[in-house]
Amino acid sequence: MRFLLLALIPLLTCVAAAQAITAKNWLNHPAILEVRGMYTAVNALVAGKKLKLESRRFSYCPSWDLERTKYTDSRGIVRRYVKAGGSEDSAVTLEHTYDSSARLRFVLVTAGAVNDTREEWRFYFGANGKRLWLDRRRTGPGYTFAEKDFVNAFVLEPRKAFVAAPPCR
Repeated sequence: MRFLLLALIPLLTCVAAAQAITAKNWLNHPAILEVRGMYTAVNALVAGKKLKLESRRFSYCPSWDLERTKYTDSRGIVRRYVKAGGSEDSAVTLEHTYDSSARLRFVLVTAGAVNDTREEWRFYFGANGKRLWLDRRRTGPGYTFAEKDFVNAFVLEPRKAFVAAPPCR
């Protein structure tokens, strides 16, 4: 009986992972928990100064790409890539987190505007690159931040993005 129970555990885990992610279960869904675990691990590497840090800053122009920060592990894999910028009335930071195979797994977008709007967007991705879930939170009256603009700004190749030309010349 004990052997049977032990044999069923991997099967039950697979069934739970295959379960659709919904508004009711997303916080505890195995696929989301996997991404969160990876995010926590990368945060620990950053905090422990275990990743090589490189930064670039550019002259002002209205863009979300005025500051670039790259955190690379000992194997040369970018584990975190941050780009930030803004305009006269708003600011946006996109923090990308990659797994140990260099796949984008999580993007945290923080945005704010002069009208006291604050937004946080959390994009979760599976190992196959498919978006698993989006959690969005806002305080304040609102602003013209749009999901499509954030998605279009995602960095899938951080090594190339880091060395790319400045957004404005």
